[in-house]
Amino acid sequence: MEEFKFNMNNSVKVKLNDVGHAELKRQHDVVAANIDYNIEYKEVPVDKDGYSSFQMHDLMHTFGHMMVMGCKTPFETLSIKIAEVLLKPVK
Repeated sequence: MEEFKFNMNNSVKVKLNDVGHAELKRQHDVVAANIDYNIEYKEVPVDKDGYSSFQMHDLMHTFGHMMVMGCKTPFETLSIKIAEVLLKPVK
């Protein structure tokens, strides 16, 4: 198996489902309530194929608690798109 290095600051793409969109809204509402400020929620941008981009570390931080057996997944599939140019062979 060939191995690759990947920087956690690089962007990846996932297709969020309703659970994922609801989780982003929930987290937004928690922050807005904690700072006692009414901030309008804006959904994450979606490309023409339905994918949203996140830095890998942000994706893990935002949805990691949901990525355990028994939880509803926040993604349509468990596939993550990574641009090939971002992968560097391990030497």
